[in-house]
Amino acid sequence: MFDKRWCKKPEIAEVIRRGWCDNFASGQGSVSERIQSCRRELSKWKRSANMNSNVHIKR
Repeated sequence: MFDKRWCKKPEIAEVIRRGWCDNFASGQGSVSERIQSCRRELSKWKRSANMNSNVHIKR
């Protein structure tokens, strides 16, 4: 699920570029495969960026 707060993060464009391009260096890959790759990259970034709102609310 996309979170609109991500748009304010300067590194998000690089995360999406990595998902869209880097995993398909040969230019191969369908749109659905590229979207799935972006989703995986966003998930990895989200875990490493400590974006869990529930944790922030409890603080």
